[in-house]
Amino acid sequence: MLRLLLFALLVCGLLAPKVDAADDEPWGLSLLARDSLVGWDAGPDRPEGWTVKDGVLHGEGNSTPLVGAWTFGDYEMELAWRGSHGARLSVGVLREDNGEIYGPGGTYVFAGGPVQQIRTKRTGARWEFFDEGWDKPPHGGYEMQGASPLDRARLAIRLSVEGGWAEITSLRIKEPAGKPMFNGRDLAGWWTPGNLASWSVIDGNVVCINQQGDYLRSEKEYGNFTLSLEYKLAAGGNSGIGIRTPRLAWPSTEGMEIQLLDEPADAPLTGHSAMSIYGNVGPLGRADRSERWNRVVVRAEGYMLTAWMNGELRQQANTFWMPELKHRFLGGWIGLQDHGARTEFRNVRVLEAPAGLGLDTWYRPRRQQGSEIVANRLMNLAELSREGTSAVVRNNADDSATRGADDVCNQAGRDDAQETAVAEIHGPGAVVAMTVPSEDARLRFYFDGADKPAINCPVAELSKHVPTLTEDKSPLLVYVPFQESLMITTSGSAVGTTIEYLPFDAETLVEPLAGPEATMARGLLPAVSYRCQQHGHGVLRQHDRLLKQSSEKLAAEPGQRVELLKIEGLGIVE
Repeated sequence: MLRLLLFALLVCGLLAPKVDAADDEPWGLSLLARDSLVGWDAGPDRPEGWTVKDGVLHGEGNSTPLVGAWTFGDYEMELAWRGSHGARLSVGVLREDNGEIYGPGGTYVFAGGPVQQIRTKRTGARWEFFDEGWDKPPHGGYEMQGASPLDRARLAIRLSVEGGWAEITSLRIKEPAGKPMFNGRDLAGWWTPGNLASWSVIDGNVVCINQQGDYLRSEKEYGNFTLSLEYKLAAGGNSGIGIRTPRLAWPSTEGMEIQLLDEPADAPLTGHSAMSIYGNVGPLGRADRSERWNRVVVRAEGYMLTAWMNGELRQQANTFWMPELKHRFLGGWIGLQDHGARTEFRNVRVLEAPAGLGLDTWYRPRRQQGSEIVANRLMNLAELSREGTSAVVRNNADDSATRGADDVCNQAGRDDAQETAVAEIHGPGAVVAMTVPSEDARLRFYFDGADKPAINCPVAELSKHVPTLTEDKSPLLVYVPFQESLMITTSGSAVGTTIEYLPFDAETLVEPLAGPEATMARGLLPAVSYRCQQHGHGVLRQHDRLLKQSSEKLAAEPGQRVELLKIEGLGIVE
């Protein structure tokens, strides 16, 4: 009877064993985000003719070729695709050293039927091809020949479509696992400026036993690498993976931290969610499993940073184009953090990659988005101080607009006597700062000559409609882009109103206003806010590559003048 009862419970799933995510994740790592081209915008031109929806990459025959944001040595790749009759999907590779295109996978032609799968394996200069699963013998293979030894060249993936449309429904890749970073017995090769005895190896897992462990840091430093590990975090726990950090520095200010955080599945994604580049770039989505083992893979190559959670792409950023992260270090220790809740780590491995920045095309000059210009201006002094980059419109006591620049701004009026014109600005450009003394004043924004305002709200509610970059309100730092013109009016007191705007040139890509979160390029809004927060707390980098100078402690008698410090050029005084 007992056996029958247990069998019934198992059938019903009531006693079914809990499978760890690390055990049931899909094969390899996905190179496709769910609803974004992120990771495939690394070519010399911005992608055109491509869309992504529900994880399916769709390309038309006249689309620009896509170049991936990764280079690989040895790897295995699985690709599933479908397309219109006669469509040709070309899967090629780019060499890191000279960018020359090779086609290890050739050109695949869709001729009707179900989704087709392509499986390839590269080992040195040899490629093998599989029609079915990896457990089947390869149907062919050959040696690639090149001007230099190809068995040492790192390769990036290139995709293009001809003769119709094609859809890639899955694209996954797997690299060798790399070397273990722990010996399974003790903490040899690791250190911490805190209490090393706070960390222990229990049953082969690395655990912080008393929540006083600081960052556990590798003695060896790493530049380009693929790090893989599994972690289990207590409910509500907060942890992190530190990378590329100088010996006594902190990841979230000088290296980087990949955030590990247990929070409700319906919590909004922020720059502090799991798989975020802490404080700067939020994740692409969720894939973690609370209080269970999760597998994380972090990949760093040059300024490219990628992270996967349980096989799914959850972080991708080219930090070369980010106004604050571009100043971070490109080498340093790898670390594990305990931040107030029990965290366990296991199977920690690292696959080192050669030094270098990756493909040259990742860093070629490109058209900037308006939000990139504004964020860079706030976070890099040389841009903020450059003459002629902004103009100011003030509204005086007589409600007449004072021109900040004759060629782009003039007095404006409305037929409605209830409205007072604050400014009319001709674009392209963006409003970047506003000071409106009365929060009760109602602002109206008319874009590109429209008769009706796109925004009509009290000043106190402006942050619900446009990106606001800091919590400070005097001035209120915003990003309000416009293509042709922008008229701002108020129906309340306009005395003392100041509008600062930034003209853009014709080459700037001006984003359409799409609310407080979606208007700015990914990663910029949290980065500005986080840096302002750090400066507000007096936090600065301790190992900054930029020159720092400090005065000695000096005493001055009454009436005596003492020179503390003399610095030429731009800087910040703290």
